[in-house]
Parts: sequence; structure tokens; C-alpha cells
Amino acid sequence: QDVASASTIDFISAAVASFERNPQHASVLAAKPLDGRARAYLQAVAFEVTRTLRLEFPRDDALRALAPVALKLQSDGLLLAPPHLPDVLSALVEHHVLQEDEGAIRFAHHRFQEFFAAQQVLAVCTPDEQLRDALKIALHNAGWDEVLQLVAQNLRRESARAQRVVLVAEALIVDLGLA
Repeated sequence: QDVASASTIDFISAAVASFERNPQHASVLAAKPLDGRARAYLQAVAFEVTRTLRLEFPRDDALRALAPVALKLQSDGLLLAPPHLPDVLSALVEHHVLQEDEGAIRFAHHRFQEFFAAQQVLAVCTPDEQLRDALKIALHNAGWDEVLQLVAQNLRRESARAQRVVLVAEALIVDLGLA
């Protein structure tokens, strides 16, 4: 894709991918406790901190956000046992875009938080009604506007038609202006 047609989400995605390929971080991100699943954990943290309409939250809340991801990865057969969550959080802080300051966890920049929250919302734009709670949370809160703009940018692709239909259908329920 050329630079002229790239969207904000494309630029952030490229920055994250470049960071993840950095030799200083790549081997740690691929190894235990992250096992190559850093993005899944970051999506959960981003979603939960955005849900609070803040840019940071306590370490204990970040650990609680990681727990369902670890359990899902295990139930999907991607992990034999759930990892020690404080080790997961430490790896994300030391080798990815999370930062910790006096017990508060935040993303290195709010755009990374919005990017990973948008990835979480995109993951639930499916016909499966059971997965749509996250989408409904995002649509019902004005603090999610930037995240929803990133989602919309990503859904411009022709291959995302089914996801667009889900997003527009849910948005129509909340506010015609969102659709």
C-alpha cells in the first residue's frame, strides 16, 4: 500500500510491527510467557483501560484484564497452562508498548491504546451475537470515538464487508449518526 492511501490505522500497525520485529524485543515476544500472543494481551488491556475512559489504570486491573485472555488461549489449545500473569505484564512493559509508573499501567502513547482497543472491537464484529458485548460498549460511550474511527478505517477494505454490516447494524441501534 502506498503512503498516500495509508490510513492512521495502517501507520500505527506498521509502527507496532516494526517494534515487534526489533531484535531487542522479537525473541522475548515469541517466548514464554507471551508465546507470540502479546497482541491478544494488549488488546484486552487496551479495551479495559478504554472502558474506564482513562489513559491508565492500576496494575491489579491490568492483571485482571489479562486473565480471560490466558484462559481463552488455553481453552483454544494455544497454551498448555495459563502463564503467570505478573510475568506476562512485566514482559509487555519491558518489551512492548505498555509502561508502568508507580503501579499505574498505561500505553506509551494513547494512539497505541486506541489501536489495540480497535483491534479488540474488530475481533467482535462478527455475526455471533455472544461476542458483541464489546462492540456495544464501544458504541454506547463517547470516549470511544477515536477507537471507532480506527475501526471504520480498517473496515473500508472490500474483504471486511461482513464486519461492516455488523458494525453498522449495531450502530443503528444506538444512534443513526454513528452508522
